[in-house]
Amino acid sequence: MSMHLYAGEHDGWFPSGGSNEWDSLAKVIDGPIMARCATSHELAKSAVEFWSSNKTLSADVCCYHYNEGLRRGDDQDLVLMYYEAPTRWANHSWRTDVIGRPIYSPGGFRTFVPEAEFQRLQSNTVQFLAARKAKQRPK
Repeated sequence: MSMHLYAGEHDGWFPSGGSNEWDSLAKVIDGPIMARCATSHELAKSAVEFWSSNKTLSADVCCYHYNEGLRRGDDQDLVLMYYEAPTRWANHSWRTDVIGRPIYSPGGFRTFVPEAEFQRLQSNTVQFLAARKAKQRPK
């Protein structure tokens, strides 16, 4: 929800411009509770401590990756955020029979997709972002 509130205040754009994806993602975090939401239960305490000291996140405390450059309203088959590694856990309490990843779309939808589907969606997202960046580059 905080990603969409941020986008609403920034012409539909999700956070970007940090020195890395976690710096950009940290722009939507306004306190310890939000820092907990950006990671797993196992890393929550570390994420809160790191955010409280640095006002950012890092790969060591955030179990999600973030694709910068998307906007609200972009294709729902694009990947805004995704879990760092393949897993059988769709969330903290739902174990699946397949290996895949929890992902978030630009529309705010959270879902779990099998790993092959994730790889396809992530590849499409990277291609989409490269094409968007090429269009925005001055000639």
